[in-house]
Amino acid sequence: MPAKASSEFVVSGILCLSLVFTGLPCAEASALDYFLVLAGGHSPAGNQASLEANVLFFREVLREQHHAPWSMTTYFADGQDEKADLQYSVEIAQAASPATNLLTNLVSFGGPSNTRLRYRNHRVENTAGPLRPELVRSELHRLSGVMRAGDRLLIYVTSHGGKAEDDDPYNTTISCWDRQSITARDFESWLDGIPEEVPVIMVMAQCYCGGFAHTIFDNSRQSDGISPHNRVGFFAQQHDLAAAGCRPDIRNDEEYSSYFWGAIAGRTRSGKPVERIDLDADGKVSFVEAHTYAVLASQTIDIPLRTSETLLRTYSRIGNYDYGPPPGSGQQHEFYAASTTAKAASEDSTAADQRVQDSGQEQYAVRKPAMLAEISGSLADMAARGSRDQSAIVHGLARQLDLDMSSDATTVLGQLAEEIKDASGSSSYRRGSRGRRSMRSNILKQIAEEFPELADRENWKEAESLRPENQQATYERLIAMEAFERYQEALDARQQADQQRRTREMRKVKLQRLTNTLEAIVLAENLALLAPPDIVQRYETILELENSTLN
Repeated sequence: MPAKASSEFVVSGILCLSLVFTGLPCAEASALDYFLVLAGGHSPAGNQASLEANVLFFREVLREQHHAPWSMTTYFADGQDEKADLQYSVEIAQAASPATNLLTNLVSFGGPSNTRLRYRNHRVENTAGPLRPELVRSELHRLSGVMRAGDRLLIYVTSHGGKAEDDDPYNTTISCWDRQSITARDFESWLDGIPEEVPVIMVMAQCYCGGFAHTIFDNSRQSDGISPHNRVGFFAQQHDLAAAGCRPDIRNDEEYSSYFWGAIAGRTRSGKPVERIDLDADGKVSFVEAHTYAVLASQTIDIPLRTSETLLRTYSRIGNYDYGPPPGSGQQHEFYAASTTAKAASEDSTAADQRVQDSGQEQYAVRKPAMLAEISGSLADMAARGSRDQSAIVHGLARQLDLDMSSDATTVLGQLAEEIKDASGSSSYRRGSRGRRSMRSNILKQIAEEFPELADRENWKEAESLRPENQQATYERLIAMEAFERYQEALDARQQADQQRRTREMRKVKLQRLTNTLEAIVLAENLALLAPPDIVQRYETILELENSTLN
């Protein structure tokens, strides 16, 4: 039997005592925002401290920025179990024993490490229970009975996620405690219980979370048509790619939702100031503006996604262009060859006509593919054709990528294809296990020759040369060895190659973000030419909800 969920209620202005002390809304209370937080890992080893920090930061953002009544239910890891369930890192002082530290870290061929992993109980208070599918389903069922018109449901997921396991690539998962999971299709069916007049806003940061963008469709399937429920979401990553984040330390907050909530809070999770991104100058940071900030500021592998883009890619097309396979497929974007352009356009037209007939709106005249807008002109031209947030992304990413706004947009697409090809074919510095064993063997052999007492695998730490008063002298003799010199050269080369690889990868990610934005601009222009009026209207409704604010 599922445990009864408990909720945290906060009221601004005049406090209603019955709401505060009983946990029930006042009869005269106005619209209420309900927050559902699904967080934590699948096991202690997968429940990193950064996930806990995300939840605590989110609660701070609500207390500081949300000035209307709200209710929050949180499911985190193992819930209220007092066992150690959270992995965190601690720094270990090593400066006093440089020789011992050097020998200890030699085994890993990774340079000195000052951190160690530890476990403790999590510090997320007022949880409604562990992150289990049956409890989430039960809570959504409960909410379906208490929410009414004017209320909103905001769902924040900071957890792990998994790939789809069946023939539907978008049926990805949220990882739950005890290695259970929630599929996008199940989640969509649970959300169906929420009244249609209650909008649902999702912010998800787990791996493969882009699959949950398809909860705008019945059964999370495009083929089943768009759901009558009004849902939008902001997702850290595409459906077929892992996301950044989930670390045992909390100093590094390079993670989508940290950027997202940080844009609204005006500071990062670690406390660094964030310049407010108020594109429409209304004095508030909307969800779309927070998403825009994450797209521009994030230095991670993430290629963020929003619901409106999923609708556009389902119901619209780009003239004379194949916007290609989704990110993560390993294939490159390319324009249709001239010989296939007419055929592709004809197929697009046939598909569009069929969609209109299936929707029961045969009277709606679908325009010919020749009338479809294309990706053309300069980056500046493309930015001018987009919305405020799209224009900001085009300008911002072009600046980061050192692209001139006067350059042709098609050049950017060709550059992306070439850089993906180069990245997949290039090789960074990698020394195989045989090379590492050989290098380690050479070092140990030279150590045994100069320090025979260190060759004793059982008692080497007790050697005279490693006594406190001898540490520095031994350390200097060790690093002067020829084998150690080659080791350091190899380590430096690997670190340099890793940095070059990260730089290439980050550039590729930003080019992909830019390309997706350019595509979305033109897809939006063509939507009314290809989709029936009800889909166009739903797109406008989604945009309106995406542009709403926390208050």
